[in-house]
Amino acid sequence: MNFGFIIKYNKKGGKRPGQPGLIRHLPDGSVYRIKSNALYGLALGTFEENGETYGYASFSGKGTYIEPGWPDPIGNYEFIAYIEDRNEPGSGADRIWIRVKDKDGLPVEVMSMAEPAQGNAIDIAGGNIVAPHARVR
Repeated sequence: MNFGFIIKYNKKGGKRPGQPGLIRHLPDGSVYRIKSNALYGLALGTFEENGETYGYASFSGKGTYIEPGWPDPIGNYEFIAYIEDRNEPGSGADRIWIRVKDKDGLPVEVMSMAEPAQGNAIDIAGGNIVAPHARVR
């Protein structure tokens, strides 16, 4: 699975969309993709585990989705993502969780992970996730 996103709030409090995207490659060569075209919200926070403080973020939106056999992407698919920034590469594995729902609100199984997000997020194998975090008091 490949993913990418940049989401920030500007100084006036408005979101600066980064068009999050997720591509899932299966061993048989099949490719599934969702690309955001609307973001709803961004939530940031921190948590402490084993004496370390980490940052997390959750964001959601709508996008276009395409899977093998479809001639064109279909819009109005919703997604929610949860990420954990577990410090710099080499000192902790960052984590991601995602759920994609079709126009009827049903999960797209090949693009969705089991709930709850925090308990089912998976370590990323490469790259770095950055989310603000400060020491929990």
